[in-house]
Parts: sequence; C-alpha cells; structure tokens
Amino acid sequence: MLDANPFPTGAFEGRLGTVLVRFNLSVGPDDRLAVTIDSPHQGAYAIPCDSVSIRDATLAFTVPSIQASWSGTFLEGDRTLSGIWTQTTASSLVLTRDTFEPAMLPPPVDGIWLGTLSLEDERLRIQLVIRTDANGVTRVRLDSVDQHAAELEGAMASLDSDRFSFEVPSIRGRWEGQLQNDAQTLQGTWRQLKTRPLNFKRQAALIPIEPRPMPRMLPARPPVPIDDLDALLKVDMAESLAKGWLCESRQGALAIGVMRAGKRVVLTYGAATPESLFEIGSVTKPFTGLLLAQLSLQGRVALDESVDTFLGRQSAMKEGEVPISLLDLSTHHSGLPRLPENMTPADPANPYADYDEPKLLEYLSSIRLVRAAQTEFEYSNLGVGLLGYLLSKRAGMAFLDLLSQQILEPLDMRETFIDAPASSQEHCIQGRNRKGKAVPAWDLGVLAGAGGIRSTASDMLTFLAAFLDPERVSPRGGLPGETLGAALVEAQLARADAPGSSICLGWSRYGDPETYGHSGATDGFSSHCSFSHDDETAIIVLTNSGPNGTASMAANMHAYVLARLRGKDAPLPPDCSLGA
Repeated sequence: MLDANPFPTGAFEGRLGTVLVRFNLSVGPDDRLAVTIDSPHQGAYAIPCDSVSIRDATLAFTVPSIQASWSGTFLEGDRTLSGIWTQTTASSLVLTRDTFEPAMLPPPVDGIWLGTLSLEDERLRIQLVIRTDANGVTRVRLDSVDQHAAELEGAMASLDSDRFSFEVPSIRGRWEGQLQNDAQTLQGTWRQLKTRPLNFKRQAALIPIEPRPMPRMLPARPPVPIDDLDALLKVDMAESLAKGWLCESRQGALAIGVMRAGKRVVLTYGAATPESLFEIGSVTKPFTGLLLAQLSLQGRVALDESVDTFLGRQSAMKEGEVPISLLDLSTHHSGLPRLPENMTPADPANPYADYDEPKLLEYLSSIRLVRAAQTEFEYSNLGVGLLGYLLSKRAGMAFLDLLSQQILEPLDMRETFIDAPASSQEHCIQGRNRKGKAVPAWDLGVLAGAGGIRSTASDMLTFLAAFLDPERVSPRGGLPGETLGAALVEAQLARADAPGSSICLGWSRYGDPETYGHSGATDGFSSHCSFSHDDETAIIVLTNSGPNGTASMAANMHAYVLARLRGKDAPLPPDCSLGA
C-alpha cells in the first residue's frame, strides 16, 4: 500500500558510470505515483516503469522493457535518491533532484540554439540549451541530434560582453564565438581535435532526440553449453548474417571467444576468421595495469612512486594536494584530462599518430603533476598512456618490447601486436565506422599503453584465462614468468572506487556474480571482455564496427552471450534483430 504522505515528485538525475540517468516522478490520474526514466545519452526517453511502490522513504519499481529494477531511499529531505540499479548486474546509483531556478533577468545567450557541424563525410546537427540560474551561473547542454546523443554537460561557460565560450569535457570539445547584434545568431568555431566553423541560430523549440534502436529481448532458455553457442547464434543472428551488418557485401566482422570451466571456443562470423587481428582499443589498459604489477613485484617501480620522479623534477604542493602516482594513472584518479591539451592531430582520422614523445614531454612540462587528496574517478587515456610510457622508460625498452618480455612471451601470446608484422598483415581486419565506411587504422605511438594493441580472439582468451587461474601460469621466461602469477593476482585487487564499480590495475570490478571487465573502441573497432571467478567464465568480443555514440556492438553482443550462458533473457543487438 502506498504511503499516505504526499509523494516526492520532480526529476532526479544521476550517473550510471558515465551515462546520465533521469527518474521522472509524477502523480498519475489515479492519484498514484508514476515513474518514467530518461537515458538521454542513449537517446531513450519516457521509458515506462511498473510495480511502483513507495513505503516510508523507500521507492522501488521495475522497468520491464529493459529488464531492470530499482530500489532506493529518499535522503536529505527528498533532495537525493540513493539505491541499487539492477540490470544484468547490480550497481549503486545516486540521483539528485533538479532544483534549477532561472535568473530574473537572463543574459541574451539563454535559450535554444541549433547549428550544423560539417565533417569530412557527414553533417551533424548540434543543439544547445543555455540557461542561467538565479545565482548567475550559466549552464550549457549539448545534443548531437543525428548521433542520438543528448544532454552532454557543458562546463566553463563564459560570457564577456558579446563573446561567449564553453567546453564539453566528456567529448573534449570547446566552442567559442560571438553573439551577433541581432541576438539571433552565435557565430564561432568548434574545436574537437580539429577546429571547424560552427554557427548557431536561435530556435523556438527543441528538436526531440530520436532514441536509438533498442535491443530485442529474446526469452530466457536453459543455460547454453559453449559447444551449442554457435548453432544458437546462427539462428538468432540469421537476418544479420543474410542481409545485415555481417553479410558479405557489408564486410562486418565478429569474433567471439568463450571459456567456461576450462573449456574454450572461438567463434567467427562475417569477414572474420580465427586468425583475424582486431584493434582492441582500451582493452589495452588491463595489459598496462598488469605491466605495472609485474614491474612493482620485480622491485623496478613502486605503485606509490610519483610521476615527477620519472621526469627528474618535483612539483610544488599546495595544501590538500598530493603527487600523482603510478597507481593514480592506472585507476583513473590522477585528475589528468582524457587527452592532452596540446593534441592537435594533422589527420583526425588517425588522431594519435603524430602525438610523439616531444609533444608529451612539452605538455607535462606545462602542468603540475599533482592532484587533490580526494580526487574522484575521471577516465583518462592520457593517464594510462603516460603510465605505459613511464614503465617503458624505466625498463629501458620500447613499450611493445616490454609488453612482449613481461606478458606476451610468458603467456605464449603469439598473435598480439602493437604494429602487426608483415607476415600478419593479411589477417588485419579492415575497420569500419558507425556508418559502415572503411576508416584508417589507429597508431597510438607514445600513448600506446592506453589503446594500441591488436589481437585475436584466441590470444585474448589466453590473456583472460591467466587471470582466472594465475597458479597455472607457467613460470617460463626467467624473472617475468616467475613474477607473472603473483602479478595476475595483484592486478585484480580493488584499489579505488568508481561509479558502480571498483577499479583494479586496469580492470573494473562490479556486479553479482563478481565480474572483471573492460571495453574498448577506436574509430573502426569495438571490443568488450570480462571474466568471473564465480562461474569460471571468460568472454571476449571483437568487432570491426566503430562505436555509435555511447553504444557498442561488442558490448551489446557481450551482454547477449553472457545472458545465454547464464540462462537469462538475452538482448540481441539491433542490427542482428532488424537486419538493418
């Protein structure tokens, strides 16, 4: 029975990882509390909720369309909702009531604006919502209409006479320009790796963001043995194999590696073969974390060693600051930005290629390598790329050589590279962006530790299997092999907190059953991997499909495979279910 007290209503916003989530609470025509959910970054709005109950200060409901549920408590006079969001795994989620009060006399930039950003092969509509609160703080929200990406948060909004600027930290973008005399036009430039013109016209109403296609939920069936997974996939993906992403004319490639209770299988579809090499993007980061564990156990570095030590300098500390350590780099608690500010690629299609050691050192010399004592999680490719660079410098060898010495050779991973040798070039899959267009391979150079590896599904299964059973790792290869088993254990220890998870050395640890995972993406590839000791399962999914905003074919397919193995309702990625 519902609480007789007036229901807390309004919008409550929070973040599930990096994804914005909004709960909309209202009183329905039957005088009962109604709840809908928005996930703006995924282009989903007004998702209906069911079984809504509120008793005392506890709110609970289910979300049937996405197989999710919520249970949490109102705190701080109903200003905060704190609880558990369950969707395949359970994650903590804290939401805060939207209490925005508009300024009595808003500045002339406030309002809705629409512009078009011209890229090399497409034109994107960009929508701004600018509003100023009663304290004079201007807030900016950015929507990329054609990418179904909504409500990206702006920061550092500044209005000086008719000059206006703001940043969008999540995508490392910055706009600056001028409000024209008619107050109906904002004319300026957008910088996101490359500077491009971007002008806005004032609008009377918002353009609604169309939701991305939702995965089709397939009903649960008994847990599928891995020997039967291929046959089931071919049935469930029949349309995609015949006329969708994986058909011959579109050259889509999918490789799936699964290990359970010591048994392993590699499945390939479309243009992929068991020998196919994929860019794994940020799945490189667990390799770099394991390198840190290795060199630490060998006494060559210390987890708490400061970055300044490696550079032969010392940053001045202010009250409440501490040096950035190697551990901070691995756990994304360094406070460093996602990418260095002096990264201005000559070729945006291969953005890291010309970012070399002199540029990295130039950037590091321009900043103090310190962080606030209570720095929160902030994902940083720069941080982990810098970690790989520092470890290779301490070892006196190139990052690939260090990776080979410490991990690849002891684990007998012969199909994992930074730059594939000539003998393996024929196995390199062509990457394709979210529209299916062929795109260049990425070369991460000095920041290779953040995402520079190419590998096969089989080699990646070997890597994951080592974490599942470190005691069985052969101590071959001299000292690296002797310390590798212990390093595999060290890399799985929780070191810091992050939204919905704990952070280890390169891994996120989350859920029930407890799972270690990481995803990765470049412009033409996406990847997702996980392992769990509880059910002795490891999964790697590699695709030549670049990410579509926050969505990833690899992550969606990983969720499908995991659900089939565990006997749960399975989300089939949109292309596989629609043949689009």
